[in-house]
Amino acid sequence: MPYSSPSISDLPVEVARMIFVYIPVVNLPAVRLTSHWFNEIASECLFKTLILDGQINLQGLNINRLKGLYKCPQWSWGHITRIDIKRLDDKWPRFCRAPVASDDSELLPSDSDLLCELKDITAGRIKSLKLSSSMNQKVDNLIIDLIAANPQIQSLDLSLSPYLMDSETFAAALAQVTNLRSFGFDFRWIDFKCDRDAHAVNFQSMWDLLKANANIEHLRFDLCNRGYYMNWYNYFIEWLEWRNNPAVSAYYGGALDPRRFYSTYAAHWPSALKLKTLQVGHTQFLESLYYSCNIRFFDPKVLKKLSLVMCPDVDGFLLRIANELESIRSLYFIQCVRTDTVNRILAVLPPLEELYLSMPLVGDPVLLSYDALGRHRQSLKTLFLETPNEFQEFSRTDSPRRAMQSLREYRGLEELALSGTPHTLERAEFPPNLRVLRIIQPEGSYYTFPEERFQAAIKQFCIEIVKQHSKTSTQLQIIAHSAEGYLAEYHYPAVVYFVQYPQIPGILKSSRRDGEPIFNLYNIEGYIYK
Repeated sequence: MPYSSPSISDLPVEVARMIFVYIPVVNLPAVRLTSHWFNEIASECLFKTLILDGQINLQGLNINRLKGLYKCPQWSWGHITRIDIKRLDDKWPRFCRAPVASDDSELLPSDSDLLCELKDITAGRIKSLKLSSSMNQKVDNLIIDLIAANPQIQSLDLSLSPYLMDSETFAAALAQVTNLRSFGFDFRWIDFKCDRDAHAVNFQSMWDLLKANANIEHLRFDLCNRGYYMNWYNYFIEWLEWRNNPAVSAYYGGALDPRRFYSTYAAHWPSALKLKTLQVGHTQFLESLYYSCNIRFFDPKVLKKLSLVMCPDVDGFLLRIANELESIRSLYFIQCVRTDTVNRILAVLPPLEELYLSMPLVGDPVLLSYDALGRHRQSLKTLFLETPNEFQEFSRTDSPRRAMQSLREYRGLEELALSGTPHTLERAEFPPNLRVLRIIQPEGSYYTFPEERFQAAIKQFCIEIVKQHSKTSTQLQIIAHSAEGYLAEYHYPAVVYFVQYPQIPGILKSSRRDGEPIFNLYNIEGYIYK
C-alpha cells in the first residue's frame, strides 16, 4: 500500500514514529512529498528537533545532520526548538572523542568545537529539552551547558544519574530556570550499575526547581526508573519482595520514599501547584508527600490527568482526594491500585475521557465492577482494561454475554483494549465509532496459548470483526499484543494488524529494522502509555 493512502494518517503513534526510525535518511525527503501528514512529522523530525541517540539508527541520522548543520548554521540552526539527548553510552565516544573519519573531515570541527557549536548557536532559542544523563562526563557537561544556555525553556525532561545529581554546577544551572510549563525527572542509577545507594543522593535541586516554577502545569517524576531492558516479570517479583521487606535498598528494586529527598522546612517546598497533569512512578508514601509540611503541593480540583505506575500503597491517597478531582478527564493506574479502590473511585469521579487500568497480577480477589465502569460509557473515548484473567473473569459480577454486548453502549469510544483471546472476545459487540481495538493476550494464557496460535486466531478474528462492521464506514485497526511484552513498563514487542473496511484482505503491517519492506508483518517496538 503506498504512503499516500488516505488512511495513512490513522496509523497509531507507535507505528508512525517507527517509520522515521527505520527509513534511511536519504529517503526522508521523498517521504515528505507523499503526504501532508508525513510532511509535518518529517519536518518536525528534520528541522525542529535534534535527537542524539546511541542505540538506534536515529543516531546516525542526527550525528550526520549535526555535522551538516555546522557548515550552514545560519539557515538550519534557527529552526531547532527541541533537543533530545538519549542513551549515548556506547556511540557517544565515537562521535565526541574520536576524530571524524570521512572524506571531508578537514571541513569538520574537532569534537570540543562541535559541542560548543551545539551549545552556543542554540542558546536562547530552545523551548524544550529532553536529556538523559550517562556515565560519560562530556555528556553530563553538555546537559549542564544546554540548561545554562537556555534558561527560558518551557519544557524540561531529565533522566538523571547520581553523578549528575552531585554536581553543584548542575544545581546552579537549574536555579536559573524559572519559566517551565512542563517538568519531568527520573533516576537511572540501576542502568549504570552504580555502587551507591540511591537514598544517599541529594535531590533537593529537583524540589527547588518546582518551587521556583509555580506555573508548572505538567509534572512527571519517577523515583526508581529501572531502565529499559529488564524483564517485566522479574521486576514485578522484586517489587513484591520489597513490599514485604521495606528494609531492602532501592538499589535492589524498591520504590523510594520521597520524604527522604526534600527539606522538612515548609518554605523549601512548593505549595498548591496548578497542575493539569501529574505522572508518578515507583514512589512510596505518596500521601505523605502530598501533605508534606501540612502543605498540599498541588490542587486536585484543576488536575485533568493522573498517572500512577507501580506506586505502593496509594489507595488511601486516592480515596482521600477522589471527591476533589472535579476536572479529571484521564486516569492511568498501572499495577498499583486495588480493584476495590478503582470501583469506589469510578463511582464518584466526573465523566472520564481516558481510562487505563492495568490491574495487579496477584493477591486481589475483588473483580472490577462493570456497573461502576458503565457510569462513564457516554464520555469515554479511550479505554484500556488489562486484567490478570480473561475478559469474562473481569465481568463475572454480570453475565459475560451482557458485558460483551454492553460494549456497544460506549458509543463515543474510539480506542479499546481488552485482555483476552479471540475465542473469549468472539461475542463482543463493539461500538460503531470504534477506530482502534487492541487485544491483550492475558498472562495466564501465555504459556498455554503459543504465539503462533495467537496470531492465527487474530487473523480469523479480524475477518469476523469485518463482517460485524461491514455496514459501517468506520476504519478499524486491530492490534494484538503478546503477553510477554505488553506488560513491560516501557517497551513491548507487538504484532500489529490494520483491518480496513470493507476489504477483508486489506491488512497493513509494520516494519522491522533489517531493511524489509515497511508494510509487512513483523515484531516492532513501541510505547503504550502516554
